[in-house]
Amino acid sequence: MGLGISVLIGFKAAVMFLFFAYLRSYGFTLLSMPFLYTSLISLLISIASHPSVDLPMLLGKNPDGSFSIWSIIMFSPYLNFVRAFSALRRLGSGEAPYTEICEGLYVGGWPSSPDKLPPGNPAVVDCTCELPRRMEFSGHAYLCIPTWDTRSPQPAAIEAAVQWACRKRAQNRPVFIHCAYGHGRSVAVMCALLVALGVVEDWKNAERLIQERRPYIRMNALHRKALEEWSEDRISSPMKSRERDMSSVILSNSSGFWLVFDRMAKKRSRQLNPQPFLGDDDASVASKKRSKSPKQHQVEEKLISSGMSSKILKEALAQQREIQDEAEGRDSNDSNSLVFAQGFTEAEEVQDDIDEFAGFSETQSQFGAYDEIDEEDERVLEAFLRKDAGPQCTLADIIVEKIKQKDAKAASEMRPLPKLDNSIIDLYKGVCKLLRSYIACKIPKAFKHIPSMQLWEDVLYLTEPENWSPNALYQSTRIFASNLGAKKAECFYRLVLLPRVREDIRKNQRLHFALYQALKKSLYKPAAFF
Repeated sequence: MGLGISVLIGFKAAVMFLFFAYLRSYGFTLLSMPFLYTSLISLLISIASHPSVDLPMLLGKNPDGSFSIWSIIMFSPYLNFVRAFSALRRLGSGEAPYTEICEGLYVGGWPSSPDKLPPGNPAVVDCTCELPRRMEFSGHAYLCIPTWDTRSPQPAAIEAAVQWACRKRAQNRPVFIHCAYGHGRSVAVMCALLVALGVVEDWKNAERLIQERRPYIRMNALHRKALEEWSEDRISSPMKSRERDMSSVILSNSSGFWLVFDRMAKKRSRQLNPQPFLGDDDASVASKKRSKSPKQHQVEEKLISSGMSSKILKEALAQQREIQDEAEGRDSNDSNSLVFAQGFTEAEEVQDDIDEFAGFSETQSQFGAYDEIDEEDERVLEAFLRKDAGPQCTLADIIVEKIKQKDAKAASEMRPLPKLDNSIIDLYKGVCKLLRSYIACKIPKAFKHIPSMQLWEDVLYLTEPENWSPNALYQSTRIFASNLGAKKAECFYRLVLLPRVREDIRKNQRLHFALYQALKKSLYKPAAFF
């Protein structure tokens, strides 16, 4: 089907019509009618599947993956043809029904039987509009984004499928994305999902990763165009939100400018999103309320013209873009200055997006582009990882030493030591099990309360930081950098984060992406480094 389904089905319509004309010419009128019907249905599908029309809902596939009676009867020539063609092609190709791209993520062809489904009760994303969902799979979570063969899902449909799959992965459920053969439609959605989960940086690297695991994939220009549009929309959304945030801030020391600029932004928001019209009675009441004398700051606001307001807005947006351009051009040695340049926006986002983290896969450090290390960088790395250094002191060693000191002091003073309750110990041992295999789900609230505890080091010791997954360490760095003081944060960096980074570099000769992000987040508490 490399020529496209509209061309292939159009050719089928022409062949069926020739059969009809041939039989009719010999007087087999009744026998020729099925060929005429098949020809008309094929022509209709050829038009509906053309990229300029792209109407997959024509076949009547329901959201639960079933077909209604009328669609089965009306489109039976096409539906039966597709199923027979898929079965024959699968027998002849010998391809695997599905392939695991990374942990918990599978891509493949239409599962015609339960043995064609990946293990672990996976959530299924169906990218076909011509193949039904089997009744045996009714117990599985299911999402259908109907798409013609050789065509691509729309960027909005890709985003909806990605968000749905991310929620299922947050519940530690496998995700299986399939189309007819696992070559195009499902691969496009899987590329977007790998980017959203942080496994790769962009969809091109995702395509290369899938190509290594499933060599017979074939994405066409329509798939790549849809992924490019999806990527642009994904990048442009945060930029638009930042521009909206800038409407409430102006880089000036004058308090009057702050007040006036914030009110101009609110006025602009009301113009873009007007309130519903009031009724006659409500309008009269509202007009009475507006008849009050204006306050002093409202009088001052009227002194600024619309031209001056637009200039202020343009200047603020230009300054924000300049800050972003400078930040992108800096190298890693300027990380501390980057923190202070962007601190007023990042500080507000640290707490809000902790639970929205999608996670970095263990394969992040194994795939994607890496810069070669030159001789100068290698000397710096050797200085950072001293071979003659003694054994590193870990958090467990410090806590055990403190416990021994407290026990000795208590024995001499005959005073009872404060101890943790057994329920708290059991709770944080359960948190420890979650953090060992953490990829992308919500951090337990009990873990977020650790920075506010008096015996936070003892409680942190119960979670076994040395056994955390890289993603868990990234999340914990965000939490502790935001909620601990400089001295306590320095203790966390020195005893937990730094030994883990060194060990990962020694072991893998490169740094895991999640640990790199953790180091970046630690810079938002710069006082802990001095």
